[in-house]
Amino acid sequence: MMRSILGVLIIGLGAVLVYQWYGWMPAAAAEEFLQVPSVTSDDDSVTAPLPAIERPGPVGDYAVVIERPLFNKDRRPIEKPQKAGDARVSPNRPRLVVSAIVAVKDDYYAHARTPEGELLRFAPGDEHQGWRVEAVLFDRMVLLRDERREEFELRPFPEVVTKDRK
Repeated sequence: MMRSILGVLIIGLGAVLVYQWYGWMPAAAAEEFLQVPSVTSDDDSVTAPLPAIERPGPVGDYAVVIERPLFNKDRRPIEKPQKAGDARVSPNRPRLVVSAIVAVKDDYYAHARTPEGELLRFAPGDEHQGWRVEAVLFDRMVLLRDERREEFELRPFPEVVTKDRK
């Protein structure tokens, strides 16, 4: 019973909407609405075509943006801070590239590749070529040997060198 009343009500409202939408805009109002307004001006610049957009120049033309950054107070390039470990690189430092850090609960494990392509797994306390793994952090692995400390960052990306800056 309620469904049939609801159905009749919906059909009735639909019919009212269709009746209102049918022929909604009178012809005179439609013509006025669709007309393009005319521009009455003696100035030729209103009707003149826009100039073509120029293509950007070579990358070398924009070197000044790197040399004098716009949003720095003194407009000098940002200098990378030198880490304490960067000054002393061990001659017999293991050649490893940390490719992943895996977190299991509160423990971190590092996955690193050798130049030969061998995948090794490291946990704190493990040893490799006389180096002991001191810590595995979320973004790096720290190795110790005697008093030397080496940090291997996760996926180090090489610096991009442009032709203008060498």
